[in-house]
Amino acid sequence: MEAERKFPDYMGCAQNEEILSQLDQAKGEKVVFSCVVIKFNRFFVKQERTLLLTNQNVYNIKKNAIQRRINTQSIKALTKSTKPDNL
Repeated sequence: MEAERKFPDYMGCAQNEEILSQLDQAKGEKVVFSCVVIKFNRFFVKQERTLLLTNQNVYNIKKNAIQRRINTQSIKALTKSTKPDNL
């Protein structure tokens, strides 16, 4: 039997009660991965966010508040930029 693969929770979301209270734990939603990302808003201003991946959704989190939730079943692809942070 293959062991369950563990991904890093860099931002400690699995221990953050404020974030956990916003997840659907009644349906078994659990933190799988988290990290800091830089997003660009519609005015091309950089904004630091926490990207949270659970077993059901992907979240955009700003200061412990969920800004956006996307169900993982609706995601077809993800991309990662390798451009330097000093744009």
